[in-house]
Amino acid sequence: MRKHAGFTLIELLVTVSIIAILAALAAPSIGQSLANQRVKQAAFDLNAAFSQARYQAAMLRRPVELVFNSDGWYIALTETATDSDRFQNFNKNAYNVITKSTTSSNLRFMPTGNVLVGSSTSGTKTYTALTTTLVFRVCDSGTNGEKGYTILLSPFGTSRITLGPVTITGDTVGSQSCT
Repeated sequence: MRKHAGFTLIELLVTVSIIAILAALAAPSIGQSLANQRVKQAAFDLNAAFSQARYQAAMLRRPVELVFNSDGWYIALTETATDSDRFQNFNKNAYNVITKSTTSSNLRFMPTGNVLVGSSTSGTKTYTALTTTLVFRVCDSGTNGEKGYTILLSPFGTSRITLGPVTITGDTVGSQSCT
């Protein structure tokens, strides 16, 4: 009698079934991890943009703009800079939700370290010195129950990033949840 080495059909079906069940259990957590990583990357990119704009203003000894537009945001010497004149572009399609506590479309970082907030009235752009901390919330609009990130930009151009909402002098800043 010859001895046959190998697996029976039943053994193969049981093994494949176990692998399929484990994959089905792991898939949602992998999707959540990817969504969390996208939000984290968006928050750190925005925080890096603040730092870079402040650095460029100090190094060049002239104002540098951080402009928010329909495509995302960019850093340049002027708000109307073309793509080739920009220090860095950030595409909003890579991120889902970024909200800010100002309706301004741009921030001007001064060589002295101060930040000015731009506003338009009747087509004329005016800048006002930032006197309070600006709050930026970064969340994934497709993920329920996530904490998101909060970025605080001080009037002196320094920024701080925190997981979830933050409390400043007893007041919670930003939305409690990202849903």
